[in-house]
Amino acid sequence: YCRYFEKSLEEVIYHSYQPRIFPEDQEKINQCLQSISLKSPVGMVEHRVIVENEVRWMQWINRGIFNDAGEIVEYQSVGRDISERQQAEKLKQKETLLKEIHHRVKNNLQVVCSLLRLQSRFVQDPVIKAKFIESQNRVKSMALIHEKLYQSDDFRCIKLDEYIPDLTKNLMRTYQITSSHIQMKVDIEKNIFLDLDTLTPCGLIICELISNSLKYAFEPNTSGLIWIQAKLDTEKNLT
Repeated sequence: YCRYFEKSLEEVIYHSYQPRIFPEDQEKINQCLQSISLKSPVGMVEHRVIVENEVRWMQWINRGIFNDAGEIVEYQSVGRDISERQQAEKLKQKETLLKEIHHRVKNNLQVVCSLLRLQSRFVQDPVIKAKFIESQNRVKSMALIHEKLYQSDDFRCIKLDEYIPDLTKNLMRTYQITSSHIQMKVDIEKNIFLDLDTLTPCGLIICELISNSLKYAFEPNTSGLIWIQAKLDTEKNLT
């Protein structure tokens, strides 16, 4: 105790531990001590303390020492610092929450895409119908990003060589293009990572380029090749 709180023995003997405890945590400490009895002589509690103006977390295992009448005459306590564990648990909770957010965003975008698809069935004008398809593709490109983030262990970025192939496959299916007609060659260097803010516009740009190529670059009943390439130059710029 003296080493942890950097106190001398004279400073702690006959002095209360309470001043170092957060007032908000005092009630659960009292409940822990009050729960100790002959039938249940051990209680555990976790609470915050101030050490050198820093908030730390402590875990105490308290054991009641009883006299012949069954009354508590003292407590035997063992404490340990669990600050790192608390931080790890908080980080895990944030990651779980962030993962759930990406999952819900993906689902919401898929709902928007489904609504666009349903609405397009009532449209006869081919120009307007094409606009609906383009909007669906844009929404799909963004939904795919959140799906990849949901599946990833790192929510900060996505591997480009995992995102682009799936995006191109979705576009090929949308425009009902077979590989015997138009081939899609995807050549993405390994271990290129992009964050959400960069990948979203990048995905939309690629979506537009591929969509326009599938619609306008080839004559009917002719074959062709669309080649997507991405790599890092010597200065680590994406090209």
